[in-house]
Amino acid sequence: MEDLLDPEVRYDDEGGLHHLAFRLPSGWRAVALMALRRLPASSRDPSVRLERTRRVLRGAWAAGADLVVLHAGRPGRGAAQLYGAMAFHPDRGEAIRRAREGLAVLWAGMAAAFPQSRWEPPDLDGMEHIRRTFEDCPRAVPLAVGPGMGRPWSDGVCRGMLALGRPFLVQLLLLRGKPRGPEGAFFLEARALVPDLEARRALLGLWAQAFRAPPAPPGPALRAVPQRIVIRFARLGRNS
Repeated sequence: MEDLLDPEVRYDDEGGLHHLAFRLPSGWRAVALMALRRLPASSRDPSVRLERTRRVLRGAWAAGADLVVLHAGRPGRGAAQLYGAMAFHPDRGEAIRRAREGLAVLWAGMAAAFPQSRWEPPDLDGMEHIRRTFEDCPRAVPLAVGPGMGRPWSDGVCRGMLALGRPFLVQLLLLRGKPRGPEGAFFLEARALVPDLEARRALLGLWAQAFRAPPAPPGPALRAVPQRIVIRFARLGRNS
């Protein structure tokens, strides 16, 4: 794994996140995110929401964007939903430009798919929510990605974990330059962050129930999450 160097987070003049970026030995990785603030009742049916979201994500992926989706939940705070684009380039400015361009494509698609919905850049409070969730959940759980990804999952998994009073973060990635995976799957990689073994069992059970998949075997002891991709930058202060 390449070392992360010179991490930065930038907010715009209105307090919304502009981008996250870090330098790797081979170039720069940038991430731009948007948060779902409001979804009208007419768009809340899980099957309808999933199908519309899938079309938007596939369209943005086909347009050349690497995509990331985060669902972060903490008891007493609820669950946050963030969607975004990532880009890599040897030049820092170009990486940021491409990430912002990918986010613009994704944002336009979501706004068209969900009329009267409201999307905003995450603010400092929203990023603090992500940071605290990350700190509460130091263990990684790989999640199976298969045909079941074509089924609604977020309501059951997120509400189930919150009902149990357990923090969690689910990260989904769809990356360029790799096969899309099994038919019906529109995320290439999926992982969860959880606080402990009990939460791992609960989340895997909810995941399996959502996709009607067999639970994962016990496997080795849980490993600490590498501080990488998006979440590590949430710990940084404003325009650091």
